[in-house]
This record gives sequence, C-alpha cells and structure tokens, in this order.
Amino acid sequence: MKAIRYAKRHEVLTRVKEELKDEASKIHELKKMRTKFCRGDTPLNELESTVAISGRYFRHKYIAYCEENGRDRRTIEIPRKDNKPNEYTIMTYKDKWNKEIGVLTRMAELGAIMKERYSGSPGIFIAHKAPAD
Repeated sequence: MKAIRYAKRHEVLTRVKEELKDEASKIHELKKMRTKFCRGDTPLNELESTVAISGRYFRHKYIAYCEENGRDRRTIEIPRKDNKPNEYTIMTYKDKWNKEIGVLTRMAELGAIMKERYSGSPGIFIAHKAPAD
C-alpha cells in the first residue's frame, strides 16, 4: 500500500507544480501589462494590487510545495526580518494536500480490497429489485 500512497502523493504534487507554473506565468503577464500602452484603461493601482496579492499566494504555496518535497526552508528563501512568510498559510496548504493524498490513498486501498474480494463473483455489484407488494 505504500506504493499507492507514493503514487497518489506524486500525482498531487505534480498537479500542484503545474498550478505553480500557471500562476507564475499569470504573474509574469500581469507584470508586463504595467505600462500605460499595455494596460489600457485599467488603473495602475488595481494592477499592482493584483500582482502583489498573486505573488503573496504564490510565495506561500511555493514554500509549502518545496517543503513537501523535502527541501529545507533556508534553501528556499532567506526573508528579511520584516517580510517573514505566514506559517499558518503554509501549513494550510500542506494540510490540504496531505488530506487529499490520504483520501485518494484510502479510496485506492478500498478499491484494491474490493477488487481482490469480489473478483470471482460478478453479480455482487448488480442492484437488486425491491420485492413487489
């Protein structure tokens, strides 16, 4: 069953990595739009706040992702004294992913058990009709 858990963990973290790539490219595109020529009628302060908020979420998600992959915090980033990451947000991401891995693992384990137990009797999953009154 460890192989199932490892596969599900890999699946979830691969999905998270793709989400991080998408978020990074969106932030990059938003930063390109800061010039008056590119942003058109969009106010600069609205664009800047979107970039700042997106960057903050990305930072915490990236730290959580790296720590889940076994990296030490010091190798991920060394923040200034006044710019520490929010530990609660990082733990929220980790807990969410670990719950998802646990649920997926448990579903895979139950599926394997059901397949093993009922592989010889195909009628076990057929719905039974209610008795007529």
